[in-house]
Amino acid sequence: MTRRVLVPVQVLKGETVSPGVAEVLADVPVVLLGYHVLPEQTPPGQGKLEFEEQAQNKLEDVVELFEEYDASLETRIVFTHDAEKTIDRVADEAHCDAYLLPNPTPQVEKVLVPVHPKVAVDRVVDYAVALLADQDASITVFATADDDETEAEREELVRAAIDRFRDHGVASERLDSRLELTDAPVRATATAATEFDLVVMGERAPSLRSVVFGEEVDQIAELSVGPVLVVRRPREPEPDEVVEAAEEAEAEREVMDAAEQEAVESVMEEDDADAEDEDTDEPRS
Repeated sequence: MTRRVLVPVQVLKGETVSPGVAEVLADVPVVLLGYHVLPEQTPPGQGKLEFEEQAQNKLEDVVELFEEYDASLETRIVFTHDAEKTIDRVADEAHCDAYLLPNPTPQVEKVLVPVHPKVAVDRVVDYAVALLADQDASITVFATADDDETEAEREELVRAAIDRFRDHGVASERLDSRLELTDAPVRATATAATEFDLVVMGERAPSLRSVVFGEEVDQIAELSVGPVLVVRRPREPEPDEVVEAAEEAEAEREVMDAAEQEAVESVMEEDDADAEDEDTDEPRS
């Protein structure tokens, strides 16, 4: 596992990260993505010309915060019409295996780790250990069940997660568990998250986009007082023809973006020239 976290922030809307988030990510490489969603009628090239300097200045404030904790940091700025697709693409390009919803938190003292049979629990536990190795935060493994049959299954899942934490050297006094019987598991998990400073959970759906913007993470992030980190599922190798098609599409997109930016710059130069002509024209008698 690469253990690289994507942290997207809408820089021109004032989104940032709190010191608690920067501290908990200090031991893993971070890709900080500053992005801005443009109106449909505004080409990305034009948006870049108009807003890049402002976005860079705002992103620099976030960079300085991470640097205070000696984080390994890579930054990107993107102007887009579709935030979901852009975040998904950047996560793949940068080989990020986790995604953070950076809700503010002053410090991380209590961590919730929800587990489920459809989630790669070992990956989630290993990621939580990587984040919290130098922290003293308590860790609660959480699961839900809707009947007696699933209750026994989930109890075993929780025990396995606790054992894996112990195998990584996490002291027993830092570990706790909770199992709730409910027919509304997403709501129960979201409600439990309100008691914690950080949630570390696994991805169920086959794509980052459907998880990050889906019902489960949306509700948990909305109710949680702290950040939510989603550990992505392992990606299946793509067929050669799919990879080739993606590369061709990316190359075409870069050519179109370059042409679009050139056109915008040309229009701006013409406007400047027209303005100069107006300034130099003498009034006629």
